[in-house]
Amino acid sequence: MEYTEDGKPKGFDPEHDISLSQAVDVVMHMHPSAKPLTVRKFLIGIAVHDNESGICGYAARFEESYVRIDRPDTSPFRAPPDVFVAIPSDFWRIGMAINNDARSSFEANNLGHITEVTASELPYRMRDKAYGDLQNERVNLTQFAWGVHFPKNSLMALAEDPQWQAWGDVALALQNRGRRGRPPAWKWDEVKAALTIEAAQNPEILNGGAGPIVQFINYEMRQRHYEQIPDRKDVDAFVRHFSWLWAEDEPPP
Repeated sequence: MEYTEDGKPKGFDPEHDISLSQAVDVVMHMHPSAKPLTVRKFLIGIAVHDNESGICGYAARFEESYVRIDRPDTSPFRAPPDVFVAIPSDFWRIGMAINNDARSSFEANNLGHITEVTASELPYRMRDKAYGDLQNERVNLTQFAWGVHFPKNSLMALAEDPQWQAWGDVALALQNRGRRGRPPAWKWDEVKAALTIEAAQNPEILNGGAGPIVQFINYEMRQRHYEQIPDRKDVDAFVRHFSWLWAEDEPPP
């Protein structure tokens, strides 16, 4: 994919990018005995685990919003639409590969979902500061990606691997992984880096005390550990250690 001077994608290049429907056809050609469902699960799986696969999906247009279930009279939250943008990793659902509309959605290169979640499960970028901390309030999260593409060479390299189907199997098996115990090591360094970047781009996160920081940490951990989060005492200890970020006092020794 080519980029503008400010680092944003400026369009899809057929030499370097492949559409969702073309990706299905290419992988099916590489593995003639594979079922379309298996191929669709593979494509969703590599996107779900973009940190491990190195694959990031892109959309010609991406939109997301949510409405409050218990307060239907409240205005919905709608993020400004993005064009030719990297699709957030929290967008992907294995259900996109197996639901009744999967075949037609993949053929049209368009994917989306409407999912009931609590406000605390919303991506941090969608927190509506005007309404404060919604905590456990129920909302319907809507995310749609039109014109889904993948980096062609990277995708084909994964499809050539003899264990290529494992990406789809992993995506399905990990739906209930959070019930099987915690991962071997929490990625605190990665979360610290993400927090530093977020604070630089969005200084408001530092103005609300520990609450927004805890939410941010839990969200980042869910993304890195397949919906699992550390014990609250560990999160609180992490927050206390870096509380100087939003305080006027000097950093701790």
